[in-house]
Amino acid sequence: MKKFSLAVLAIFIANCFPISSISQAQTLPWSIGVKTGFGSIIGDGQAFTGSLTYGMFIEKRMTEKFSLNASFDFGSIATNAYSGYTYTGKTSFFQTAVLAKYQLGKGEGKKPTFSPFVGLGVIAYNPKVSQNGTVIRYADGTASSPEGVNDLIIPFGFEVGFKLSERAKLSFVAQSGFAFTDRLNGTVGVSNPSASMPDGHKFVGKISDVSGASSNDFTSFFGLKLGFSIGDKTDK
Repeated sequence: MKKFSLAVLAIFIANCFPISSISQAQTLPWSIGVKTGFGSIIGDGQAFTGSLTYGMFIEKRMTEKFSLNASFDFGSIATNAYSGYTYTGKTSFFQTAVLAKYQLGKGEGKKPTFSPFVGLGVIAYNPKVSQNGTVIRYADGTASSPEGVNDLIIPFGFEVGFKLSERAKLSFVAQSGFAFTDRLNGTVGVSNPSASMPDGHKFVGKISDVSGASSNDFTSFFGLKLGFSIGDKTDK
């Protein structure tokens, strides 16, 4: 239930705002859609790699320029780190977030729109790092049955939108996420490595956030978003 709490909050807040505050030119206050693109994790020991990820969203325009967005993103991201070692990694995740988006410019006609956004969300993730096909690092559970964990995340970024028709809009999305954890990619970096952690990373067993963690992990996403406006029209 924790995963959906922010989405429920977004819908509740959205219904507290009367649509009469929207400019008459903005006739369709609700939109729904899907997105897909390249997702990656930036963390300790992480070589740049990633995988195709997916998402869905529902959005309400509160004013002519300001919108609230409830987003749901999911996928499985390759995290092949540690060049020179025989390690492979994969993090499956589900993220839900409430985003506040502000459109710069009027975006009249078919002119593109530019909209920065920031929000707050929860990411449920299950990182697995394997060596020769055997899981050696995991977030919870056991090596033979790894389990996922949840942490807060702050997503932020921008989108550039192109109106395809009165109801359809295609957007390019560039998004990052600051995670309140250092173990998204199955590794926790520490400031003072020990003999058992020769490069500053915990190699074997259950991983956990520690007070000596050297940094937080980030997520990144670059892709396309297709939205469809819905709802009753108002008079222009």
